[in-house]
Amino acid sequence: MNTKLLLPAVLCLAASLPHLQARTWKEAETGRTIEGDFRKVNGNDVEILRPNGTMVKIPLAKLSDEDKTFVSEQKAAGEASASAVERPKVTHKTGEKLAEGDVIDISFRSVNAGKIDLAEMKGKVVLLDFWATWCGPCVAELPNVKEAYKTYHEKGFEVIGISLDSDKGALENFIKENDMPWAQYFDGEGWDSKLGKQYGINSIPAVYLVKDNKVIATGVRGGALGEKLKELLD
Repeated sequence: MNTKLLLPAVLCLAASLPHLQARTWKEAETGRTIEGDFRKVNGNDVEILRPNGTMVKIPLAKLSDEDKTFVSEQKAAGEASASAVERPKVTHKTGEKLAEGDVIDISFRSVNAGKIDLAEMKGKVVLLDFWATWCGPCVAELPNVKEAYKTYHEKGFEVIGISLDSDKGALENFIKENDMPWAQYFDGEGWDSKLGKQYGINSIPAVYLVKDNKVIATGVRGGALGEKLKELLD
């Protein structure tokens, strides 16, 4: 993975991530040390955010026993926190199109912002944006979404992008080049995307506003998005 592509999103989110823990890391065999913040466990590696903003991965097996214990404790704390989140009672039927009033439950590991859980966004107005980099109307809609994010993010507006791309590199490049700080779902399956199929997506862009896991508006594109957010958040 090209960590440089993830850097803008990492820097944007670093201050808000509760599990970041600064420390000096040590490799057991070489004695080499690295200063940095614990980001997360990614497979068999530990991701560490260095003071200069770059992210490095160290195999968990190479760390000192003290560091291994620390990582284990952080992972356990994260899992305990996640399990404490109250799951919503889903009313949406898999495969059907989303409609106002549907209660949904979405959680996933994003390509650029770690774990995302809709249930942890209580009280926020969240735009679910089903899109793709190859979709002309989706790209044309991007300035509206960015303007809404800029205007209302501090008032409680969030965006979750659900990409129907099949090329991860193209998606990551697009996110970087277009300065898109919000989380993106990607599974590489295109139209067969797990979330796309689950929510009956057969055309894009498809956008929905959600609050407390309930769909509160559909089809909020163009000026309609700003008008709805003004109604809800101003």
